[in-house]
Amino acid sequence: MFIRDRCGRIGLAGFPTFAYDLNPDASKNAAEQFKNVVQSDLMDAVTQSEVILSCLPNSYLVREVVNKLTSEKGLLQTIKFWIDTTSGHPGESQKIAEILKLETVEFYDCAVSGGPAGASKGILTAMLGGEGEFVDQIKNILSSFAKNIVHLGPSGAGHAVKAVNNSLLAANICAVSESMVVLKKYGLNIEDAPVSYTHLRAHETASYLVFRLQLGKKQGGGGWG
Repeated sequence: MFIRDRCGRIGLAGFPTFAYDLNPDASKNAAEQFKNVVQSDLMDAVTQSEVILSCLPNSYLVREVVNKLTSEKGLLQTIKFWIDTTSGHPGESQKIAEILKLETVEFYDCAVSGGPAGASKGILTAMLGGEGEFVDQIKNILSSFAKNIVHLGPSGAGHAVKAVNNSLLAANICAVSESMVVLKKYGLNIEDAPVSYTHLRAHETASYLVFRLQLGKKQGGGGWG
């Protein structure tokens, strides 16, 4: 859903979008649901596009795709930019950028944050790494699904910041989880505790949100979804 909504918002912004997914039903669903989105196979999508926007489980898979496409001479000749929204590895992103540079393709690692709700509303945060020269052009595309777009530095910068962000969030989750155990040990109703968090300062809000999400998961709610 997270990726589908990003694809849909790009189409709704007026960009003709070729959707490819290893699961054909996913790209078919996007094409049926969103304006300016058509289902395509990988090669046709590449040869008819100027921009590739990828999102895969990890950067190693992204590099496999890059190697596959660059192994066929001239296949990327129409591509100007490759934007990777994978929550990826900074070092791998730098390697990918070097490979694509040889094909005169500018690579941008663009980790995003905000979840499915942010994607559907077009208000994600985009953490961007890559050459500064073309950032305005990249932002023109990213603004279809992201409200806060920050260029953080050269290739790898976006994925580095996202990795740190995830680490901090994970630490917060661990701390909150342990806190819930302590409250339960003392016989307190842990469902009442988040109410006292609503007046905390802004930097403490994450604890409140994590607390509520953990309760949602415990009660069979959506949790992180």
